[in-house]
Amino acid sequence: MNNSLIRIDPFERLAEVSDWFDRMFGPVPTPRTGRAGMSALPIDVFETEGKLVIKAAVPGIAPEDLDVSIEDRVLTIRGETKTEELAETSRVYRREYSYGAFSRSLVLPEGVDVSQVDAEFDKGFVYVSMPLAQEPEPKTRKIVVRNKS
Repeated sequence: MNNSLIRIDPFERLAEVSDWFDRMFGPVPTPRTGRAGMSALPIDVFETEGKLVIKAAVPGIAPEDLDVSIEDRVLTIRGETKTEELAETSRVYRREYSYGAFSRSLVLPEGVDVSQVDAEFDKGFVYVSMPLAQEPEPKTRKIVVRNKS
């Protein structure tokens, strides 16, 4: 009787199934890659000084190589990182940066003025900002009833 242990990776079969689907149907969208085969860029969304701001990390991209657009309250940031050419004498030991097209879209909330969008580039980040709409006057107003006497 052999009592030796066999190391089993429970995720190995899952990875094989995922690879099989990729071969059959192409890459499947995931939260890390966004649309199939495209890298998703990390974003922060915050409100400051009466504006909604979307901050996206775009290291290594020149501002003129970014495409920022809004269609039907959907903000899209697109671009492409190009592979850095190395000298023939170079030996690569590790390459972790992703290269290729990227795209990130998000639905903007109600109450932003998409007609006044501004985009700025600073230190590897693009900041897309737009004013928040003014709070509408409440439709119901409380009337204080005073005693006549």
